Amino acid sequence: TLTEGLSSIGSYALAGCTGIVSISIPSSVTYIEERAFDGCSNLEEVSLPEGLGSLGSYAFYECANLRNIVLPTGIGVIAEGVFSFSGLETIVIPEGLTSIGQYSFYRCGSLSSVTLPSTVTKIWYMAFAGCSALNNVHCRAATPPTCYSNAFYFDATYSYASPSDATLYVPSGTLELYENASVWQDFPNIVEEDAGESGVESMVIEDGYPTPVAYHSLSGRELNSPQAGAVNIISMSDGSVRKVMVR
Repeated sequence: TLTEGLSSIGSYALAGCTGIVSISIPSSVTYIEERAFDGCSNLEEVSLPEGLGSLGSYAFYECANLRNIVLPTGIGVIAEGVFSFSGLETIVIPEGLTSIGQYSFYRCGSLSSVTLPSTVTKIWYMAFAGCSALNNVHCRAATPPTCYSNAFYFDATYSYASPSDATLYVPSGTLELYENASVWQDFPNIVEEDAGESGVESMVIEDGYPTPVAYHSLSGRELNSPQAGAVNIISMSDGSVRKVMVR
């Protein structure tokens, strides 16, 4: 258990602690240093505080059972390799973030859906390379972010294949920009969508198992209750996370 008053989690602080399954980071923590949770292969659930300003490089490297995580709005960049070789299945990157570092989601083989904020301007070397399950990328930026040519190489065998099955969703009115932008134009399917859609599964919350245990806005802000008429990120009692339009 990490106690309140702690301001940072040091480099390699809990690296290799395979006995950790769930951890809640105190609200006083503003910085998680490099490789703090490197190799915590059984870590399934992490709660990050809203005041967190920085995640160090490779902080969650090889956290193979970490399926979902909600990033707080205070993080301005995604550091190098921070989630590489993790078990992430979906990621919503919050508004305000401008840069996605090299190897940040490298070889996340279960990652199927990515939502990028309107504020992102640069995606670095191999950021999403080897994410072979990635089939939906939602980019809210009105101007296509600058990407390294291999940012989205999906073939984990290093054959440098372009995206073959993924669909890129872009803001209404920007289709032509993305069709003519380097790297983005390699997506075989580019579709315009309204900003509020962004990969949301339209559904009504019903009683039953699994049940909701926590609610967050798309930006990562914790909600006391479901926010009607908006997209909520809902953490369920079975450990899954859902993006839901609450009616």
